Amino acid sequence: MDASLWAFLLNSPEGSVPYPWERCFDLVTGMLLYKNRLNGAVVLDLRPRVNLGGGLYNVSTAWQDLTAGNQYTAANNVVQWAPSLFRRHINEHDQDTPILICSNCCTNQLIYFLVPQLITHCPLCRRFMNFFA
Repeated sequence: MDASLWAFLLNSPEGSVPYPWERCFDLVTGMLLYKNRLNGAVVLDLRPRVNLGGGLYNVSTAWQDLTAGNQYTAANNVVQWAPSLFRRHINEHDQDTPILICSNCCTNQLIYFLVPQLITHCPLCRRFMNFFA
């Protein structure tokens, strides 16, 4: 993932997605993702609330669906704290602050995930993450 998409996600979600990235919504899975037109890189956005600009928001249960009933978050592996203590606060763009992780444990290419809290296991295959970003 390049710096232009990361800066966009952190600072200007109301604007246009920077080239060569495009924002996509998978109707089958209900997941928001970003694809790089030049190299095919994929960033899955698993945050529960994402500002799409123009007063539109993507509200998703994908994160809860993928992590329900397991202890794959970094917070739960150390001490059983209330989940609300580890959730990021809504930022000035009224969306969940992204945490970027990447993994290649369940696919043959590197996949990036935008998640609302730190995790130690891949949300797709539940294996220990090979790499943190």
